[in-house]
Amino acid sequence: LDPVLDLWYEDDRISAWWVTIGLLGNLQGRAILALPKGCEHPAPLVIAQHGIGSSPERVFGLDDPSDIYKSYGRRLAEEGFAVVAPMNVTQGPPRARQERLCKLLGKTLWGLEIYRTRRLLDYLETRSEIDIARTAMYGISLGGAYTMFTTPLEPRIGSAVICAWFNHRRNKMAVDDPRYSCFLSVNEEHI
Repeated sequence: LDPVLDLWYEDDRISAWWVTIGLLGNLQGRAILALPKGCEHPAPLVIAQHGIGSSPERVFGLDDPSDIYKSYGRRLAEEGFAVVAPMNVTQGPPRARQERLCKLLGKTLWGLEIYRTRRLLDYLETRSEIDIARTAMYGISLGGAYTMFTTPLEPRIGSAVICAWFNHRRNKMAVDDPRYSCFLSVNEEHI
């Protein structure tokens, strides 16, 4: 895994690092890992997955002008949870490009990013401060999709919260309607 940790934030209640791990060849995965201070027992873990056009920092309340994330990652860490916020490719055009490149290899970007989350869990399982047997996943929008797709594939995730992804799939994919955006008519080729 070759983990590299760079301190990102620290106060009297939590410490947070950017974690970089090896995936495949020279390909790396990144996430923010926040740990509560002063815990007497290993902390339960929450995988906090951000949405499209967002970032792991927003999970912790940074650069969230609409307050969509409500700093939930930071609040969880302050309450005694370990929080890992994986970084996805965050914009439609780069995601579409990566999806095309993955398909040339017979893979998908979805699969690669789910693999990244599983590798992060492999690393976190080695940390004595984390109780990997008590792992949950919470995702917003695209992160909700990742939560829905990752949870059945990863037995270490015991519970999940999917926010802002449930929809009528056929309509969302291919039927224009003024009540919602349709992926067919927007720059979301990666979906």
